[in-house]
Amino acid sequence: MTYLLATASTASLTPEYLAHMVADLHLVIVDIRMDTAHRQDAWSGVNLAQQYGARYRYLPDLANVNHKVQDMSKGVAFVDYDTGYAKLMELNAKSRVMLLCSCHSSNCEKHEIARRHEAATGRKSGIIEAPRTNEQRKKL
Repeated sequence: MTYLLATASTASLTPEYLAHMVADLHLVIVDIRMDTAHRQDAWSGVNLAQQYGARYRYLPDLANVNHKVQDMSKGVAFVDYDTGYAKLMELNAKSRVMLLCSCHSSNCEKHEIARRHEAATGRKSGIIEAPRTNEQRKKL
């Protein structure tokens, strides 16, 4: 079953909610950030790999080379989309995946991957936006 899940960014997702999603939905986190270092330790690729083990994968081929604020108006440009997408589909054939990036925008790489996936397969991707407030999180 092909089932892509794209989340809200590290900017609006809490580490606790990420853990909830991974556990409850049996997801594999696919980190598509250009740089996995983060000012909050909980979001660094090193810490995510330590916390989630095999449930965390870094896939730099799907990172957006235009990830810096001054370059975002240029749109999404992947490092190597075809290679990255093939790796993603190989992983997705075995488990549900959740794309993780740092963007606030709906025009970011995770949404572009979902759009391309839908166009290629004819199957709708599940776009899950994390609740942004504590009240929304409590309702889960």
